[in-house]
Amino acid sequence: MAHRDSAFAVICRRKHVLLVKPRDGRHWQLPGGGIKSSETPWMAVLREVQEETGLEAKLLGLSGMYRRHDGSLAFVFAARVGWQEIPKGELNEIAKRRWMPVRKALKRLPASARQRLADALRRPGLFRAAPVARVERLALRISVG
Repeated sequence: MAHRDSAFAVICRRKHVLLVKPRDGRHWQLPGGGIKSSETPWMAVLREVQEETGLEAKLLGLSGMYRRHDGSLAFVFAARVGWQEIPKGELNEIAKRRWMPVRKALKRLPASARQRLADALRRPGLFRAAPVARVERLALRISVG
């Protein structure tokens, strides 16, 4: 089986981070998942955030790229959602989704996701940046500069 690259989002709000818990998993994780062959990493993370949380995210920047043991890559983006948005919609493959205090999230995430979250949080300016990508009707808008 070929290994697939993936993309994840770190979405923070008032010292909380948005996490999801898959139906078939024991651990909480950052919203995200596999990149389809026709997608870029930023397209994949926007799709995955919408599928898993029901929220439309705006990407603020790439916070890290990580090579896994199997050779695939995990792209991690800083993102934002509307100030008062709450996760909604069908759960499908997700059992739970919630805003979790950052300290609690760092304890509940598996080691790889914990490291990715910690790395993103070390770059607080990234979360204050203007969005670089968002889904707008059926188009992807990318801002440069």
